This record gives sequence, structure tokens and C-alpha cells, in this order.
Amino acid sequence: MNYQLNNKAFYKLNSFYLVIGNDWMIQESGPAIQKLCGGKELRGALHDHFEVMKNPLVFSNEKYKLREETLYFLNCRTVDIRIKGQLIKIDDSAYLVACTPLIAGLKDISEVGLDLNDFPLQDYFTDAMFLLRANDKTMTELQEYSNTVKEQNIMLKEAQAELKKVNEGLEETVKERTSDLARSNEDLVNTLDHLQKTQAQLVESEKMAALGQLVGGIAHEINTPVGAIKAAVEQLSSSVTYNFENDPREYLSREEWKLFKQLLKEILSNENHFSPREARKMKKLLKEELHSKDWQKTQLIVGVMADLGYYGKLDRYRFLLQRDRVEDILDSLMHSVFMQRMSGVAMHSIDKADKVTSSLKNYIESEADADREDVDVAEFIREVLERYPNLLKGVNLEIEGMEETVMMEGIPGQLKLVFLNIIHNALQAMENEGTLGIELQREGDVINVHISDTGPGIPEEVSSRVFEPFFTTKTAGHGTGLGLNLVQKVVARHGGEIDFESKPGKTCFMVKLPVGSVIGEEVEEVLAQVI
Repeated sequence: MNYQLNNKAFYKLNSFYLVIGNDWMIQESGPAIQKLCGGKELRGALHDHFEVMKNPLVFSNEKYKLREETLYFLNCRTVDIRIKGQLIKIDDSAYLVACTPLIAGLKDISEVGLDLNDFPLQDYFTDAMFLLRANDKTMTELQEYSNTVKEQNIMLKEAQAELKKVNEGLEETVKERTSDLARSNEDLVNTLDHLQKTQAQLVESEKMAALGQLVGGIAHEINTPVGAIKAAVEQLSSSVTYNFENDPREYLSREEWKLFKQLLKEILSNENHFSPREARKMKKLLKEELHSKDWQKTQLIVGVMADLGYYGKLDRYRFLLQRDRVEDILDSLMHSVFMQRMSGVAMHSIDKADKVTSSLKNYIESEADADREDVDVAEFIREVLERYPNLLKGVNLEIEGMEETVMMEGIPGQLKLVFLNIIHNALQAMENEGTLGIELQREGDVINVHISDTGPGIPEEVSSRVFEPFFTTKTAGHGTGLGLNLVQKVVARHGGEIDFESKPGKTCFMVKLPVGSVIGEEVEEVLAQVI
């Protein structure tokens, strides 16, 4: 049975690939590998076109194996070039041969019929494994989801039938109670009680629908950092394995090991970022400099340094980089850098996921019983502005009334969330360009805070839903619709009010907060109305 590679994503990632069967016959070949073999679709046995040079390909019943266990080198029989790659099991009858040509010894890749567009931009093995595993996982999840939908459809039909019966009974009951209204007050009480129960069921249904929206939004927000963490951990695992099996300290002298650590530290501390054009220029200058100083293997050294984004002076490391095992040294250096950088990616993604869960926790947990204390509203707003230095770079700030201390009694954590959400929404609405206005004023026992932006404004047709939980005008993945609803809850809990005015080019949120503590039934009634 022939196997056709139906994953177009992998085709775009790497066109150097073959699909072979258990009989070593070629079933499919990528366009780039075809160029190396005369420009035609490859057919026949693998050994008709290539000579296996290292770690002969061995088929395995394990679907995924470590990189070292299936690494191979092939010599192309039509052109003088060596190919390096990985054998990956697709199913019981087909294997994916993911390849990349070794072109370090070529002066011009056109000698073998290739150009730069033929080469993948990412690591073929990592991407292939990721896509194949994701495909398996997705098919399982789709099947589970399909079964769940079928069960829910059955339950929905049963519920619809039950609801129809209830409706029929309700209509009959209403008719009977209407005719007996004048004669029986007790019948009226029973009817009202029945309607109240029905209303409670509808409210509960709305809550469940809202919960579904919340779960969907949070899942989307969490999946992005989780995916980044997974990719980083996979790279970390590969690099740790390599450095464990190829420890440079085993073949480096004490002085060489010291130079190795210094170079690693210098690469990791490099914070320069170059455009592709600048990087090519820097790479060319570094290559010319090493050539002028009679360095050996300059192509290899410059290539690795460019991959690591480092174009600094290498003179002090000549003793380290001009010894006989420079290839192993550079491999260990690259894996050490990857370990550090992937750790940073993982930590950044963890922080992002933590912010999502913290936001949800702030919404769900109530701080109604938290201790109140004297707080400075002006200081809170200054802290929020200091939190977004990068987002404020292109924004014009117009601030009034924050020169002096403006004190009130309240719950610090909740009040910070009020100003944090409003200011963050204003910056997003303006896409971090325009004018952000903040006016703070005390009038008697009331503190007025006006926060305005010069964004496109809130459409009139959705203005009545701004404070609804789970409602958002932002694109998917950029908000769960909890921020302004949480703001309204906190302001009400402190005995205050919040409103807004909006038109194209200007939106202003107006917050009123009492100076003193407001605790009692009146606040609870306001809060109950909001919730």
C-alpha cells in the first residue's frame, strides 16, 4: 500500500523528504530532493538513488525515536553531495525520510541544481515530530468531541421534548388560572410561584452559556503559552541530551574550558538585534576579518556565530576555535546557548499563562471581606502608568490633578484593578498611538477620575453591553470580556459609580468614588444589581 504525505504544513517546512515503504521502495519525494536526482519524480528502490553512509536505516515498531537512534548520511548517486536526515515512522507500512543537504563544501549551491528557496527555515525533525504528534492528538480529540456532541444532541432532544411538555402544561395552567383569577387568590399565588421557578431555570441556563464562553476564551489564552513551553522543553531536552553525551570538558584543557565559558557568557549577554539585511552585512564583515587573519574553517565558524546572532570580535578565542575538534566545540556552544534561550522562552510563556489565570482568579474570588485602609488614588494611577513603559512610547500623556496626594478608604488590590483595566483598554483602543488623558479631582467627599483616549470610540449599537460579563469587542485571543464587568463590581463595592461617553475620536470613562468607607446594606444592594 502506497502512502501519500497529506500534511501540507510539513511540505512547506522542508521539501527535502522521501516516503519509503518496508520494502525500501520510494513512494513519494519532495521537489528539492528531485532536483538532486535529475529533476524527476523518484521511483524504484532507495539504494538506486542513494548510498547509505552511516547508521544504516533500520525500521522500528516505535513511532517516535530519539534523533541519535535514526540519524543517517546518504550520498547522492547523481551529484557529489552528502545528505543528512532522520527516519520517522508514519504508520505500519511507511516511513518519512526528512533530509537536509550538507552544502558547507560547495562554492555555489547551483552546482547541484539548488537555490536558497529549496532550504527549510526551521529544524525539520522538530517540526515533523510536532506535526505528526499534533495530528495523532487532534484525531483523538476530534473523535472524543464527536462522541460528546452526539451525547449532547440526544440529551438536547430529550430536553426539548420535556420542555415542550412543560410548555403545553404551562399554557394550560395559565388558561385555567386566568379564568379562576377572580375567584381564587390562592390559585394566583401558585401560578406566580411556578413562574418564578421557571425564571430561575432560565437564569441558570444563561449562567451556563456564559461559563462556556469563559472556558473557551481562557482555553485560547492558555494554549498559546503552553505551545511555546512545549516547543521550548523539546529543544531543551535535545540540547541537554547532546551536552550530556558530548561534554566539552572531557576534551578541553582548563584554559580552553575557561575560554568556552567566556564566549558562551558573551553570546548570552548580547542584546543586539539586526534586520536580515544588517545581519548579512555583519556576517560578511566577520567572514572577511577571519579570512584576513588566516583562520581555518571560517565558513563553519561564521555560520554558527550568525545562527547565534553574534558578530563580536573572536581574536581572544582563536586558541579555542582553531583546534582540531572545533566542530564539536561549536555544537556544544550552540546547544548551551539554546538551553539558556529556551529556558527564557519557557519562563516568559509561564508568566503569560500566570497572568491569564491571575486575571480569572481576580474575577472569581471575592474580596468583600478584605481589610480596608487609607490609599492614595494618585499613587495607584502612577503605578499603572509605570507598568506600561513600552506601550506609552508613542502616546501623548495629558495628566491633571495628580501632583498632590488624593486619599480615600478602600481595598488596595481591587482599586488597582479598576485603573489598570481602564488604562489598558484605552491603550489597546488607540493601538498605542494618540493621546491618553487622566484627570483626578476631589469635590468634597467624592473623588472624580476621568480617563480618556483618542481611539475610534465604542459603537453605539454595543454601548449598552460594555459592562456585561464575557462581552468584548476585541478579536479572539485578546480578551475574555471580564475586565470592565470586574471594574463595575469593584466601584459598586466601594459605593461609587462608573459611566462613559464615547464618540469617534474620543472615549472617556468617568469614575466616582467616596472618600470614606461605605459598608452596609446599601452597597450590597448596589452590588447585587450589578451582579
